[in-house]
Amino acid sequence: MDIITESDFRKQIKKCAPGGYLFFGEEDYLKSFSLNALRETVCPDPSLAAFNDIKLDPQGLTPDALLGALSTLPMMSETKLVEVSGMNFREVKGKLLDGFCEVFSTLPELDCNILVISVTAGGIDEGYLPKRPSAILKRLGELLQPVRFSKSSPAMLARWVGRHFEANGVTADPILCRKLVDYCGTDMYRLSAETDKLSWYTLASGRTVAAASDISRVNIADTDYDSFAFANAVMENRSADALRVLAEMKRRRIEPTAIMAEIISTFCMMLSVRLLADDGLSKGEIAKRLKIHEFRVGLCLRNGAGTERLRRAVGLCADADAALKLSPQGYTAIERLICAL
Repeated sequence: MDIITESDFRKQIKKCAPGGYLFFGEEDYLKSFSLNALRETVCPDPSLAAFNDIKLDPQGLTPDALLGALSTLPMMSETKLVEVSGMNFREVKGKLLDGFCEVFSTLPELDCNILVISVTAGGIDEGYLPKRPSAILKRLGELLQPVRFSKSSPAMLARWVGRHFEANGVTADPILCRKLVDYCGTDMYRLSAETDKLSWYTLASGRTVAAASDISRVNIADTDYDSFAFANAVMENRSADALRVLAEMKRRRIEPTAIMAEIISTFCMMLSVRLLADDGLSKGEIAKRLKIHEFRVGLCLRNGAGTERLRRAVGLCADADAALKLSPQGYTAIERLICAL
């Protein structure tokens, strides 16, 4: 089974041959982006979209319905696109899976079709790629061309943000782009919207060069990133840094209960990662088990906090959360948590 990357797929979109493609992996934004690019190539005329761009809802989809869509002929074109977005193969089993596989096997005969089955993030058991794919991925990979859409690293996202600014007619230096990623998080849907927002603000201000000082004024912070920075600072005995992170969240007027919820979630994740690492699992295996990016697993392991210390941290967080909800302590409960940890 030959798995290609989304960049490999983008290179061949203009000459995409009839057949079937299985989009899978963590990055749903890039799946949608690639599918849009393919759609523009296969069906450039919107007036023919009803005939040459057939969208099927995965909810309640049957093999017979899919086969029916594939059996129709394109209009004024040699090929048509049939797309199923949001498929979840964890819910497709037994005879239903057999039926879909039988339909996929007919694609060489129905050679006027380009079929894209786009699986939602986490919607298929991948196994341990690249050497040990799961049984279902291997089975589907024999009938469809698998295209893996992996999460991008912060550095890759920063370069992508730079290109996004450029497309909007705005110049942004690499330092600002990385700062925007760190501030807004790594979700590409959110980053796209936040990059657009800063672009329009810059242009509305009569400028074409984005300013880093505008980020805190215009963009919405990713509290998950802040809670991670907070947790790492506490675990590394950097109380002053933890208080600075908290001060920044206070400045943005983020609700204390929301901050506490993110902090508890982060410490629980760090503890889960540590327990699995203690059991001998690799970073890739931990990422797969917890359904998080491998980069984040590395961050959890980097500070070296032991299992017992993390257990204690989770317990203290639970106490602080109870104190916060039982009395209007506001940020004081979180400040006391920093001292207790």
